Amino acid sequence: LLRSGVPSLSDSDEEPKKPVPFKGTILHSSDMSEFDPAVRGKRVVLIGDAGSAECCALEAIKHDVKMVFMLSRSGYGDCVYTGSWPGYLNPKTSKVEPKVKVFVAMPYQVVQNGTGLKCAAMIWDEE
Repeated sequence: LLRSGVPSLSDSDEEPKKPVPFKGTILHSSDMSEFDPAVRGKRVVLIGDAGSAECCALEAIKHDVKMVFMLSRSGYGDCVYTGSWPGYLNPKTSKVEPKVKVFVAMPYQVVQNGTGLKCAAMIWDEE
């Protein structure tokens, strides 16, 4: 993952000396035949928020994912404007919580020994 345009890190959040490879499964939207075993029961990150990401998010929910985190570069994609996503009933609050959360952010670093991603918030100025 490339890091560019990211604010400096604090002293308590140092970057590793060597890049850490991502240990999870990486799939493209064209790999739907491999989707079920790769996502079932897991937390999934989708990079992008166009129509194919929307299809992947809904397909992931059909395959019983815990949660889908969608990362939008621009904040103007199809998924940002989706008014509601399928969810689950939270027993603590008795409210339906969506299984998809969309963030305007891009990953720039693999963390947690290859099992996590660090993202930079994207801020777009119309001027």
